Amino acid sequence: MSQYLFADGIGNIVLTNGIVRIYYETVSHTEKDGQVSSALDRQCSIAMTPQAFLHSFKKMNDMVEAMKDAGVLIKHGEERRSGPAHSAATIPAVSEAPKEKGG
Repeated sequence: MSQYLFADGIGNIVLTNGIVRIYYETVSHTEKDGQVSSALDRQCSIAMTPQAFLHSFKKMNDMVEAMKDAGVLIKHGEERRSGPAHSAATIPAVSEAPKEKGG
């Protein structure tokens, strides 16, 4: 089963009874009397073991490094690269390296 969800970010992460819960949020906009206001709404949550959380954290760090290498993320004050590196399509998927046999 595949289900895709969109989130603007993580609203909160808590550890309760040995389970890590990540609460994802989206930005919603409302207009009243010509004024637009934004609010964060909880979209969904994911519960996982601490080990699964650490694995997820590593995968996110790997993606940050891939985005840096592609020039999508830059340090404050650095000049942005030109070219196709700005397209998300050029960032390779980050996956685990194959495990070595026998060790």
